[in-house]
Amino acid sequence: MRHFLVYHYPKGLPYPVTQIPTLDAYSSKPANEVLNARVWVVGGIEKPRVYYLGSTFVCTRLGTGTPTYGTKMSGVEGHIFGNRVIIVKEPWFEILKKSTGHFAFGLTEITDGQVIKGLVDAAKTDDYVVVP
Repeated sequence: MRHFLVYHYPKGLPYPVTQIPTLDAYSSKPANEVLNARVWVVGGIEKPRVYYLGSTFVCTRLGTGTPTYGTKMSGVEGHIFGNRVIIVKEPWFEILKKSTGHFAFGLTEITDGQVIKGLVDAAKTDDYVVVP
């Protein structure tokens, strides 16, 4: 299965990454390649930044997003983590930041095995098991 990261920018959305209400993510990029792939939603809040794993899901639908983010990705199989999974101190986090241009690239495929394993392991800390 392919894995993609979406960085949750609260601009244009009415909630921070720690309060994601549904298994949805938004992007300004087209997302056709994300269908049937796992989406990981990560975001930072506070100063200095604390980065959280907000949610993960298998994308089963693409639709129209918001005026800021034109593409909406949705799924039914996944998990919302709230404020329970902080990832900023994980050993793989710097690799993730670098591979996403410090989250500036927007929707990005994750191909580094260490990062994918780290995200899967982080999900387990909230009692969610990622099914391959």
